[in-house]
Amino acid sequence: MATIAATMTETRPARPHFDRDPDARLFRLPPGRKVGGLLDAHYGPDRHLWLLTQPGPGEEFLKSVVEFDEAGDYVADWGGPDHIPAVNGVSQWPSGVEGLEVDAENNVWVFGYQAEDHAVLRFDRDGKL
Repeated sequence: MATIAATMTETRPARPHFDRDPDARLFRLPPGRKVGGLLDAHYGPDRHLWLLTQPGPGEEFLKSVVEFDEAGDYVADWGGPDHIPAVNGVSQWPSGVEGLEVDAENNVWVFGYQAEDHAVLRFDRDGKL
């Protein structure tokens, strides 16, 4: 049984667990920048950590989707209501963002929970829809 558990852990990492407000000391952020409240976290196949956050007001907050490498160094951030084009004047970013998954090809999937959040969004790792 221990062999099976070790194999499963190596092939599919466990979903990381954090407090709602992650300790920024665990990550090396760009100077003067902050991570918003944590909504979800997931490891990609390259062991990069992806966070889905609720950015606070102000320019110091990173965008909704934040990527860190294995060492905890900031790689990129993107996302939010203005990240993708609106359709008929309606933002396509979920109004109630709740989940994030990263698949084997490093596609980043963003999910919403509100009634008007009718689609699941798939982005490449650079945030292109």
